[in-house]
Amino acid sequence: MKALFPWALVAALAVSAVPVARAADEKTTDAAATETTDDLVSQLDAAVRAAVKEQQKDAGTGAAADRSREMQYYVTQAAATVRRALSSGGGVSNLQDALNQVQAVAPSENVQKLCAKILATAQAQAEARDKAVIDQTTAQVDAAMKTTFAAKTPKDLDDAIIQLSNLSLGRNYNSSEAVQRKVEQARAAVTFMCRWQDYLANKNNENIDAARTVLQKLAQDTSSYPFVPRSEILQRIDELGVDKSRVGDPLPSLQGKKLADLDALYRQTAELKDKNMSNPQIEGRLRALRQVIDAKQQAEAGLYGQAFSYCTNRYAGQEGQDVLPLTLELLMTFLPKYLEIEAAYPAKADDTPVVYLQRVNDASRAKGDWKTTARVLEAYRQVAFANGQTPNWITGDSQAITAFIQGQNYESAGMYREAIQAYKRVISQTGDNIPIEQTKARLEAIRKEHPQDAEAAEKAPEVRPYPVSVPYPVGR
Repeated sequence: MKALFPWALVAALAVSAVPVARAADEKTTDAAATETTDDLVSQLDAAVRAAVKEQQKDAGTGAAADRSREMQYYVTQAAATVRRALSSGGGVSNLQDALNQVQAVAPSENVQKLCAKILATAQAQAEARDKAVIDQTTAQVDAAMKTTFAAKTPKDLDDAIIQLSNLSLGRNYNSSEAVQRKVEQARAAVTFMCRWQDYLANKNNENIDAARTVLQKLAQDTSSYPFVPRSEILQRIDELGVDKSRVGDPLPSLQGKKLADLDALYRQTAELKDKNMSNPQIEGRLRALRQVIDAKQQAEAGLYGQAFSYCTNRYAGQEGQDVLPLTLELLMTFLPKYLEIEAAYPAKADDTPVVYLQRVNDASRAKGDWKTTARVLEAYRQVAFANGQTPNWITGDSQAITAFIQGQNYESAGMYREAIQAYKRVISQTGDNIPIEQTKARLEAIRKEHPQDAEAAEKAPEVRPYPVSVPYPVGR
């Protein structure tokens, strides 16, 4: 027959369960409550024995007698089972299971009443213990917060953090949801206090930006509510004022600085950053100088395409404007090589990138060197307008010159119909850099020398190649 009382399980629960911590002033109350429960269990024991004794009178012999003797054995264990459930710390559910088994052994009215009374008493005890734990935890959290806001140094919070940590770790998982929520609040308070130590450390070291960052994160973290008033955190943010590092060491001017000063400028700015942590202006200057240094290294290695990209994708804002003279000076050291026109169009000593590109644009147009014109015009677009919007006239001129070069290529390959269509795209554009006269001359020549192709091209719908490529040196 299956045993009604799982003795091994009950014993294991009694040994392994962790009792809920109680406040010192609760011991007398708990002792009285336990004594009352013991009285009820003793009464239950007597009631069970009486009920089983009545059953034995009618047991007779045979199987009924064997059943009666087996029941008598369980009767002797009933009270012990209930007491184990009461002391196990496993909650009311364990007690409910034990009482259900007792009622199954002795289903008398008196036993049922006593079981209900024991369960109600145990529930009242559990509620009293939970209230004591919640009250104690609330008091300690409140005290810890007062200590936190009064602290001047991180060390002032060490003892309070240890005490609150011990309180939160001492609770067991068999506690009620209300107790567990309160314990989680205590853990959140410990986390808050540790972060408050970070705030105090940064503030005392005059690292105001870092201290402000800690407070801003605390103000956004809802896990510390409601035991931490958010207004207290916001007030501390206001009290921090301005970071001294932002006004203590101003950035030196770069006016008159040359490319030869680049490495020294970077070292000077790096030293300034070490003394003024979390200063965005210094950090921005340092990043901008680093980009110029990287571009210089690429150019010295012959990687002109990458160096050109570094120089034309400049930092926005004041940082980019500050280092712009250095960037343009560096660009002139390799721009003719990058465009592969150094021999045909050498730079002058006083050239800036824009002046040089404008001069080469005029000279290449005068020579009919439209491939160079296309390259120079594209470079001018990137240098002069960098991250900004390119004017439509530059885009139109680039497309027209590209179409003219395509027309020349088609014509040299004997593809006169395609050449005519390319030349017609040139005519459709406007601008000072467009080879209009040269295009007209080539169209007239094709119509005269290849009339059939010209007639077919005029009738055929125009097909625009996409995308329109711009002849440009490959980045090396």
